[in-house]
Formats: sequence, structure tokens, C-alpha cells
Amino acid sequence: MAPALSTQLQLSTTVEFETVSNNASSIYLMATITAPEVEDKRTPVDVTCVIDRSGSMSGEKIALMKETLSFMVEQLHDNDKLSLVVFDDQVDTLLPLTNMTAQSKVQATKLIESIQVDGSTNLSGALFEALDICKGRKVANDVGSIILFTDGRANKGILKTEDILTGLNGYLKLMKKPINVFTLGFGGDHDENMLKSISEAGSGTYYYITKNDEIPQAFSDCLGGLLSVTSQNIKLKFEVMKGVTLKAIHSNYKKLSTDQILLGDIYAEETKDVVIEVEIEKSQHDVDNFELVNFTLSYYNVLEKEPEDLEVTASVNRSNKSVPSTPNERLEQQKVRVQHAEALLQSKAAADKGDYETARTVLKCQIKREEESPFAKSNAYFGQLATEMNDMIHHFESPQIYREKGSKVLISKWSESNYQRSSEPTSEYATRKKRSVYSNYLSKAKK
Repeated sequence: MAPALSTQLQLSTTVEFETVSNNASSIYLMATITAPEVEDKRTPVDVTCVIDRSGSMSGEKIALMKETLSFMVEQLHDNDKLSLVVFDDQVDTLLPLTNMTAQSKVQATKLIESIQVDGSTNLSGALFEALDICKGRKVANDVGSIILFTDGRANKGILKTEDILTGLNGYLKLMKKPINVFTLGFGGDHDENMLKSISEAGSGTYYYITKNDEIPQAFSDCLGGLLSVTSQNIKLKFEVMKGVTLKAIHSNYKKLSTDQILLGDIYAEETKDVVIEVEIEKSQHDVDNFELVNFTLSYYNVLEKEPEDLEVTASVNRSNKSVPSTPNERLEQQKVRVQHAEALLQSKAAADKGDYETARTVLKCQIKREEESPFAKSNAYFGQLATEMNDMIHHFESPQIYREKGSKVLISKWSESNYQRSSEPTSEYATRKKRSVYSNYLSKAKK
């Protein structure tokens, strides 16, 4: 009998150069967290779907939504719980958090089929109703989530993003177990900045859906992730060694302190690379394995239901002799990925102010960096990033194109690059579980 696969995360480090000059002042390095491959083993989930049923959802859109929700119901097991909240100008809980037994699945499917569209968009009321459901769980599964779908802007209830976030953060502090909030925005009328802010506060993902047949893709990607969570509450702490100063943490993960970040959860087979930059004091002596940073990883293993810790130290050789000038290829790739994500965010900030020229310039400068990488000709990844950036430039051709599509694409692609997490099953970051769930949907749809 083959030995059981480990469910523990792996933690490793990579340094920009194996050897640096004694006069070197700064160097990049990264910590890499890798989740294991887990076959047919998962923890039960609590999922609350919050669905926009306003008048604009009529026709094929609501029909596909019902089909997708019914498919989700089929993917859940007896120990999984599902709740359904729908909203227009009013908010209704069609189904309280219920174990998805065979009988409950029949009930849930009938309720989904009964959804009718009308009215306006009370997004805040629906979100807070879902949060109230999650807060009220008497027996909570370790993995809990809210999936919020809308095709329009909030025009009822609380309308300001900062006020919604205040309420959201207040609820999250009261949760006995963590809840992730995922937001799915359809078409050109939704407020991507609001949905991005909600998903970030809820340690989830923002999905941009451009057309009706992408609704199942987004839900499948989201569900595939939830059904493959291996670890939660992942925290990475940095301890710089003597003679070393932490210069920058190149990450948009939430900073818990000056030397610790919160990565949230991780799905089976996912990899997270955290790039940092340090300064090293000058030295007169050659040193082998000069210690730079000690990384400590702490997290909760949901498969084993126990906390775990890992620790590793990054080091470099120091020499007065000539040293290599070609950086580590994988670190260079991740360094450029971080720069790519930051350029997308800077470009969007300029475009949101109507300064499309600056927005284009930011992207063009990043394209040049990606094309000039020492590995650009041998590593297709750099070419893919540059192609993505070139495609982005077309979204600044007019204010209407930017408002209806460009602004949303920028946020979606930023999220993928920044968090190394897919927002569709065809993404390079999509795991096998995410692809499998979508494949199951396609197989069912053909029947």
C-alpha cells in the first residue's frame, strides 16, 4: 500500500544570486509556500450564495444563473451546508444554511427554479444578511464562504463602499471561524472598485464576467477552490539577521505588522511566492551561507484539524571576487510578476482620473521591462505577461470602453498576478480541482 500523501504545506526560499559581492547593498529573495496535492480528501464547506435578482437579470442571464446554482447544489456532499439569499430592492433568504442531503438538494433546486427577477439593487442589505447567517452558525464547518453575484451598482440600502466595508469588517471580527467573501461582477454596469474592496476585505477573489456563458466558469472556479482548501489563516513572519535590513515587502497581502503578513487560505496545488528586498551591510571578509532572513510560517491545517508551523532561513555566499550577474530565473519571474501587478494598479489609478495617456505609459514601461528580462527569449512566461499588457492598452481607447470593460479587466488581471490565483478555469493559475469542477459542469450541460 502506498504511503499517505502529506497534507502539510512546504516552505522554501530562493535568493536572487547564490553569491554577492561584499560591497552589495541590496538583494531580492522570496519565500515560496506550496500546498500539497490532495486526492479525494477535503473538509466540508459552508457556502452562502447571494444572488442579484433585479430586473436587469432577466432572460438568458437568470436562466444560466439558475442552471449554475443547481449544478453547485449537485457538487455538495451531505456534510456541506448551503444557504441562498436573493436580492433586488428587497432581501430574501430562500434557504437557511442547510446540510445538502439528497432531500435538501431537491428542496434547494426547487427554490432556485422559483427565483423571479424585478426591482433594483440592495447589495449591502443582501451582503449583511449573508454575514448574519454565517455569524449565527451553531456548528460551523472550517471552510466558510459567501459568493456574491451582481450585474449592477448598489442603488438601495448603503451605497458608499467605505460604509459597507465598515459593516463587513465588524461582522468578520465576530466570526468564530473565518469567512471568505467572493464577489462576481457581470457586465459593464457593476462597480468593480466596490466589489474588489469587498473581496479583499473578505480575503476572497473578485471575478469579472463579460458575457452570459462565463457565469458557470466563474462559479466553477470559485467552487473548485472552496472544495480544495488545505490550510487557513496562513501567516508569514520575517526575521532579518544581523547585518541585514528589511527594505521592502513586495506584496499586497494584508500586513499584520512591519514583519508579518496574512496570506489567508490556500488551495491544493497552489503556490504563493512572497518577494522581499533586503539591504546588506558591507563586509571585509568572505562568508559562506551568510544568513539573511528567517521565515516562519504558521497556519491551520483544515484537513488534519490542527495548527502547524514551518521555519526556514535564506542565506547567500559573500565574496570579494567577481560574482555572477545573471539572477535566479524563478525569482526573476516572480519579481517581474509583482512589478506587472503593480503596473496594472498604477495604470488603473491614472485611468480612473481620466489620465489615459499616463495609464498607457505605465503599461508600456512595464512591457519594456518584461521584454528586456535576461530570460525573455527562453521563458515564455515573460512573453505572456507582455502580451497581456499590450492587450490592456486597447482598453484606454475611449472613456466608454474603459468604464464598461477596461477598468474591470485591469482589476481582474491584477488580482490574478498579485495573488497567484485564477479567476477562471482556463487561467494558468487554475488548479486541477478548479478545472475538474468546470469540466463536470460542461459534461452535465451537454446531456
